[in-house]
Amino acid sequence: MKNNSLRVAVTVVVLLISTASALAQTSKGFLVGNIVDADTLPGVVDPGPLAGGFVQGNEFSVNGLRARANNQLLDGLDNNDNSIAGQFYIPILREGYNEVSVLSSDYSAEFGRAGGAVVNIITRSGTNQFHGSVYDVLNNSAFNSLSAGDRADGTRKPVVVENTFGFSIGGPVKKDKLFFFGTYQRDLVRSGTTATVRVPTESGFNTLRSLFPAGTNPNLDRFLNIVGNLRGQREISSVALGNNRPNIDFGETTISSAQPVNDDQFLTRVDWTPTQNDSISFRYVFDRQRFNNQFPGGSFPGFEVDVPSLVQNFYFNYTRSLSARLTNEARFGYGRFDAEFVPRDESVGTAGPVFSFTGAGLGQGITSTGLPSIFPQGRFFNNYQIQDTLSYTAGNQHCGLVAMSIFSARAKQFHSTRGAF
Repeated sequence: MKNNSLRVAVTVVVLLISTASALAQTSKGFLVGNIVDADTLPGVVDPGPLAGGFVQGNEFSVNGLRARANNQLLDGLDNNDNSIAGQFYIPILREGYNEVSVLSSDYSAEFGRAGGAVVNIITRSGTNQFHGSVYDVLNNSAFNSLSAGDRADGTRKPVVVENTFGFSIGGPVKKDKLFFFGTYQRDLVRSGTTATVRVPTESGFNTLRSLFPAGTNPNLDRFLNIVGNLRGQREISSVALGNNRPNIDFGETTISSAQPVNDDQFLTRVDWTPTQNDSISFRYVFDRQRFNNQFPGGSFPGFEVDVPSLVQNFYFNYTRSLSARLTNEARFGYGRFDAEFVPRDESVGTAGPVFSFTGAGLGQGITSTGLPSIFPQGRFFNNYQIQDTLSYTAGNQHCGLVAMSIFSARAKQFHSTRGAF
C-alpha cells in the first residue's frame, strides 16, 4: 500500500552549457570542460583513494551507495561499462555536449537498473545559425607549485604537459528542417612515472656472477638479464645463500619512464524535422585512445604494458506527435567497447613466468621480475538497446501509457594463464 504522506522529492540538476563559456554553474553543482563536478551536489561524496578506482570514468558515491550503483546514460541510452561499471564512453569532448542532468533519488521506472544517481549527457545539435569554434588548451605543470611540505621533503615538481586542441562546427542544411553538428578533439598527455626496485648492488652482482658464471644457471641468467645495468644504491641489506656461500648485497634504486597518452575523439550529429509532427536524430561518437606504459611492467624496462582502446557509440531517435496530446518516441542505441592490456614487446608474453622472491632469507622486498602474470588481458563488448515510449499529456500532467526497453549485451574477456615462479 502506498503511503502518500511519505514522499521523497526528486532531485534533478540540469546544467545547460553555453557556447560562450566553458563554465556553467548552478547553486547545486557545476560543470567545467563538460565534466560534472558531482561532489558539489547534495548527497554526493568522493569515495576517496581507499574506495576509488572501482569504475570506469567519472566516479562518485550518491546517498551512501557505491560508485558502481550509478547509471550512466548518453542521450538517454545506456553508457555503462559492463565489466567494472562506470562510463564505457568517457565524455571529454569540450564542445560536444549541450546538457548534463543528474537525478539522485526517486526517479521513475524509466531509469531502472541502478540505485545510485542517473547521469544523462545530451549531445549538442545544430541550429538555424552556423556556429563553430577552434581551441587549443595547454596545461603545463611548470605553472604549478609545490606545497610547503613538499618543498621541505625535497620533492621535485612532477613534469606533466597536456595539450588539448580541436574544433566544432554546426548549422543548417535546410532552415527549420535539417541541421548538422560535428566536433573533433585530440588530447595529448606527456608525463612520467617512477618506480623503486630492489636489485643486487654492484658487489652483489659480481658475487653472483663469480658463483654462477653465465650459462650455468638459466634462471639466474634470466634474472640478471632483466635487471640489466640497474644496481642497488641505497638501503643496502644482505641475503644469505647458505651452504657456506657469501651473502649477496641488495639495495634500492629508482627507475624513471615516460607515460604518454594519445586520445582522439569525434562526434557527429544530424537532426531532421521532415514534418511538423516528426523529428529524427542520428548521432555517432568515436574515441580511440592509447595509454602507453600505463602499467610499467613489473618496474623493469622492456616489460611495459600499453593499453590501446576503441569506443564507438551510435544513437537513433524518431519522435512522432500522433495528436496534440499523444506522442510516441522510439530510440535505438549501439555501443562497442574494445580495450587490451598488452606488453609493448610481444615476445615477453611468452618469455616465461614471473620470478617472485619469498621465504626465509629472501623476504627482503626483492623486486619480482618479468611480465606480471595478469597480462596480457582484454575485454570487449557490444551493447544493443531498443526503447519505445507512448506518452499522453493532459493539462500539466505527463503520463507514460506504454513503454518498452530491450537491452542486449555481447561481451568477451580474456586473460593470461601465465604464473609465477
